[in-house]
Formats: sequence, structure tokens, C-alpha cells
Amino acid sequence: MKIILDTNILIHVEDPKVLPPNLQDLMKIFREHGYQKFIHPASLRDIENDQNEQRKEIIFSKLRGYPPIKSPPKPTIYFLSIMGPSTSSNEINDNEILFAIYKNAANFLITEDKGLYKKACKINLEDRVLSIDSALGYFNELYERMIPTHALLKEDYLHNIDIEDTFFDSLKEEYEFRKWFNDKSIEGRKCWVYHEDYHIKAFLILKEENERIETTPPYTSEKKIEDRYTKI
Repeated sequence: MKIILDTNILIHVEDPKVLPPNLQDLMKIFREHGYQKFIHPASLRDIENDQNEQRKEIIFSKLRGYPPIKSPPKPTIYFLSIMGPSTSSNEINDNEILFAIYKNAANFLITEDKGLYKKACKINLEDRVLSIDSALGYFNELYERMIPTHALLKEDYLHNIDIEDTFFDSLKEEYEFRKWFNDKSIEGRKCWVYHEDYHIKAFLILKEENERIETTPPYTSEKKIEDRYTKI
């Protein structure tokens, strides 16, 4: 998933001050789930208007660490007619950033600019142009999981499991199992395990599925959870 961070967010992130807790939590979600964070070239033009040369150079040196949206689309006449007349270079830049979301150059724009959010509402993009708090609420709900507890199965991380346990002997006969196990360990996947006499007797790992399941009636493409390797 691609996220464009607006200038006001980037300055917050890179400023040598303590980050507000909501922004800390949001950045943590982006890191944990591998979201790509981008800067729109128009944001750099915003910084260019700063009259303080020393501050401008410091900010530029930090923002250059973010990959830019490549070949960003230019707003069409139709789009600009909906946005209304631009009275400043800042509004022109905002229109270009918003148009990148409109044309699906990225999934979301995170901004604290209320004027930019009002523009997003004009073109029905209010669900993709999010403040820090609204983004945090959205992504927390997206990744909220209700995992039932079990009297015998113990929750653990896959990297703590001994793949050489005899429990896995038959699974290791599959060519891809060891690679799959290593890959999922690196991802930080959780599992549920039952031990008896220091040996694994039951093992469960969950995998989310969002494909449509052809049944009568059919299951839609909502997120579902199923087990990939289960052995009881």
C-alpha cells in the first residue's frame, strides 16, 4: 500500500521534537505492515517558498530520504473546475497532490491541512484523505483481530518454534515447507502450539484470505481467516 505524507506530516516526523503519540502509533502501523511512504514533488515546492535558507536546507535534507511519486499526473481542466480558482502557489500544489490520489498514484494521503480535506470532499475523496487521528482509527480497525483463547494452545511467535521437532517431519517432506516456515518467521507471524513432554503435539498458524469463495450463497471477498498448516 502506498501512502503520500503531506508536508505538515513530514515536518512533524522529521522535526527533532517528541512525536505526538497518535503519530507515533500511526508510523508504527506503517512500519509493521510494510506500507510505502512517499512524498509528492509538489510538497518540495512548498518548502522552496520558505525564506529561511538554513531551515529550508535542513528540511530538504530530511525529505530527500523519502521516495517521490514518479511522473505524478497533472490535474485536468475538469478536476480544477471542481476545485475552484487557486489564489496561491500553495493551493496549486495542493491540487496536484490531491489529483495524485484521484488518479490512484497512491492509496491514501495523510495530512493535517483542513483546506485540503475540504477539497477532497468536493471530489468524493474524503475516505482517502485522512488526518492523523482518522488514519489511526481506520488502520487500527483494519488490523483489529478477535482471536479466541484456547485452554491448551499457547500463543507464540513462529521464530520461537523448533522446526526440527519430530512433529514437523512429515511436513518437511514437502519441498516448500522449510522455506515457507522461514519466510513466515521473518514476517513475525504468530502461531498457537500445544506441547506435551517438551514436544509439539498440536500446531496452528492462521492466514488471512480475501478471495471470493464460490459457495451457495457465495462468500464475498471480505477478509477471512483460515489455517495454512494445521496438524492436530
